[in-house]
Amino acid sequence: MEGPQRGVKGAQMKPRILDLSYPQLVELIDSLGGPKYRADQILKWIYGGTARSFDDMTDLPQAFRQKLDESCHLFTLEPIDERLSNDRQTWKVLFQLEDGKTIESAYMLYEPTETSRERRTVCVSTQVGCSIRCPFCATGQQGFERNLTAGEIIEQALADALEAELGIVAVRHAM
Repeated sequence: MEGPQRGVKGAQMKPRILDLSYPQLVELIDSLGGPKYRADQILKWIYGGTARSFDDMTDLPQAFRQKLDESCHLFTLEPIDERLSNDRQTWKVLFQLEDGKTIESAYMLYEPTETSRERRTVCVSTQVGCSIRCPFCATGQQGFERNLTAGEIIEQALADALEAELGIVAVRHAM
């Protein structure tokens, strides 16, 4: 696995499960004394279930869940502001990253029209800030700071998909 991530003021951060490739996840599980098939169980919980913590992964032994929690992060994005448009068609979330930076993600509903079908779209950030500086986008107002990790991008989509699953309908598009 790659070296440790650095967070606020250079503090060493635990690795994020969502940033690991499948072989890296298997390597992590092996280093914690678990069998390789635990990787599939964890991924099933992340991508097919509604686990928001290792404790939610009830088919993993409690002691192994504790080792995972001590060794790595599952989710790290912290929602710090949420806005629902007046027409209830757009839901925006401002997330704080583990390093203190912020990004914005949006869930958009498009009702059917005469020329198009209903769509539900998640728009995720891929960078902290943006060099384009669109006036309507909070992320763009920061200016470019860094690219997001794969895990940070995936986590945005998972957070929006979970919200959709709990209260709206399935996401059909991602941007």
